[in-house]
Amino acid sequence: MKFLNNLKVALQIGYFKIELVIVLIVFSAIGCHQLHKIRSHGDLIVNTESGLVRGHRFHIPSVISPIDAYLGIPFAKPPVKKLRFRHPQPYGKWEGVYNATRLPNSCFQMPDTVFGADFPGSSAWNPTTKLSEDCLYLNIWVPKTTPKLRKSAVMVWIYGGGFYSGTTTLNVYDGKILAANSSIIVVSVAYRVGAFGFLTLNHPSAPGNAGLFDQLMALEWIQRNIKYFGGDPENITLFGESAGAVSISMHLLSPLSHSKFQRAILQSGVANMPWAFTTMEQAKRRGIDFAIATMSCNYTDIEVLVDCLREVPDYILAEHQYITRGIMQFPFIPVIDGSFLPEHPKEILKKGNFKHCPILLGSNKNEATFFLIYELTDWLNLTSIKMTKTDYLESMNRLFFTHPHPNRVTYPFVMESIQFQYANWLDEDNYVLNTQALDAAVSEYHFICPVNQFAQLYASLGENVYMYYFTQRYSTNPWPAWMGVLHGDEIMFVFGEALKSLANYSEDDKKLSRIMTEYWVNFAKTGDPNQIPGVRTTQDWPLYTPNMKEYLELNSKFLDDPDSTKAVGRGPRIKECAFWDEYIPQLNAVIGSLVHPFTKCRLSILIFTLIFFTTN
Repeated sequence: MKFLNNLKVALQIGYFKIELVIVLIVFSAIGCHQLHKIRSHGDLIVNTESGLVRGHRFHIPSVISPIDAYLGIPFAKPPVKKLRFRHPQPYGKWEGVYNATRLPNSCFQMPDTVFGADFPGSSAWNPTTKLSEDCLYLNIWVPKTTPKLRKSAVMVWIYGGGFYSGTTTLNVYDGKILAANSSIIVVSVAYRVGAFGFLTLNHPSAPGNAGLFDQLMALEWIQRNIKYFGGDPENITLFGESAGAVSISMHLLSPLSHSKFQRAILQSGVANMPWAFTTMEQAKRRGIDFAIATMSCNYTDIEVLVDCLREVPDYILAEHQYITRGIMQFPFIPVIDGSFLPEHPKEILKKGNFKHCPILLGSNKNEATFFLIYELTDWLNLTSIKMTKTDYLESMNRLFFTHPHPNRVTYPFVMESIQFQYANWLDEDNYVLNTQALDAAVSEYHFICPVNQFAQLYASLGENVYMYYFTQRYSTNPWPAWMGVLHGDEIMFVFGEALKSLANYSEDDKKLSRIMTEYWVNFAKTGDPNQIPGVRTTQDWPLYTPNMKEYLELNSKFLDDPDSTKAVGRGPRIKECAFWDEYIPQLNAVIGSLVHPFTKCRLSILIFTLIFFTTN
């Protein structure tokens, strides 16, 4: 006792560093002999509400200050056996010191092998750690410059992958560089994907949205424990891409999540995208079809059916889960469950029943090409493209056979409108122009226009919205040039991949990465990407408003130009989005209300007239 009193006095007068408090905690918890063993290896100990956590210190060649990383901290019980398909349960407390020095398992999924294991364009998105249903872990990167007594802003990454794939363990998601260069704490969280995370049978054994509840439980753990790592639980920003961004936008809409964070960054994903959610009826139908197709689990009793599915090996479930057809038709996705997602996302937005906070969001120039090369294999590949007018028309029919028409009656007229809107009238058999037209149609319908609509609805209720449009193709991009600026290309700029000391990126890439990192971090710290106290960026990012609709084009050639107006645009693609958001719904409504007063010929004339006057 006398030793402890003397040590307290020494701390008060500055003879010892404040970090010695950690020694006292560990000393009392695990004893002297274990304490000596831990400290002799230079490990780092943090005392959380779940127990003691051991981290590891990384020294980065391009950064002066080291990073303390805590990798693979469990936040929920392993969702295995009877917990498969169910909502997560808290992990509880562990005994002793939890060793959080390695990246955790990746949630079970089927790796992408379409282009072979050696093609970096696709293999870069494959899990790098063991596949397992025991996968509910999070990672924390803390810059050594973070004072223990000062709370730092926190950025929480949620990965994408169409809700059927994704992991925190990808190289591009490594939070070390972002944390080290910004003095911000970076966290990444895992959630179940595919049937494991989103099988829906409207029953407690398979209620749906388990993956979203995984995320919610991780956010609850972060909110309770991030202070022990030097983080501010009242200054948390969620950021994610694709399905990760969709997830975050659903946290914005869900009454269960509102208190868990303060700001959101949505990269190429919002809740109102056509592929982002489904109804309970459709989700249950898919779930039953999946059960029958997988292992003939054909039972009318849902509990018996789920018990049957729980006996199926994980790899068989993953292999058989793609039961849907068509581009962007992911089989297991979030569902309107009346709990996490109370009603249709657009209705929540229109009513203003969302979290009122600043958001930053945007889309990429060629969002669709990544999906087109997988879907249109007869015409598009890594070495060449072939897209005649006939190919173009057939491709359009394939790409939109499920959307955006409500029934068979309207299908031919909607398809005729889409083909007319995007047709290349000057050179009908030009492979490049026809492929670009397909990319434009799918990008605008599935990504760009929903992002615009989300921003519009959010800003219309007075929220601060910042929109970007990402247009820079990075210098080492392994995908063919015709694919342009792909879905997901902005991620490496945000995480600082180009800033690694041995990275072989161009100076323009490094410049843009520094600028984007600054914008993202400024927004996370203050809610404004333009500044932190006393520091301003070189290019002001205007607020997106319902009238002006201004966005910032993220491209080094514009952001570095003395004429700052070149980087600011309006929209993007306002006219094209009016086609999807206004014209097509009106067309469906008009045709759907007709019984038989028009022949197809007369309807075609009507469609042509409507398009002509809409676009001129």
